[in-house]
Amino acid sequence: MNKKSIKIWLFSSFIYITFFCLIFGGFIYKQSENMFYEKTAQLIAAGVNINFDIEQDLVSSLKKKNEIDINKGKEILEKYGYIEDSKVIFNIHNEFNKVLRGSVILIAVLFFYFGGTLLVSNIIKRKRIDD
Repeated sequence: MNKKSIKIWLFSSFIYITFFCLIFGGFIYKQSENMFYEKTAQLIAAGVNINFDIEQDLVSSLKKKNEIDINKGKEILEKYGYIEDSKVIFNIHNEFNKVLRGSVILIAVLFFYFGGTLLVSNIIKRKRIDD
């Protein structure tokens, strides 16, 4: 296999792997948005179930940033073992693990596919030359 075809193969492999990484990155981003939205909806519903008058306050707190409320909320979460650096906060770690494993497997499969293609084409060319 000549240098030009190797460069084309490497470039196309890089493009394909980058393309699939971007797709999975977008998928992971969308999944995290969905999980955040669901957890927010769940918290608001839990608050409203306890006190119907709090609904407007809860929804309006989503629209403005209040450091005092943020710090108080962090203290409450820490009280129950939910720390900011925790990988298991809100039980989303397992979902990301599944997506990450799938991404790594896909990239490995693509790499071996392109490597195998290069190897097989090289073997076929050598066989033709030998014949």
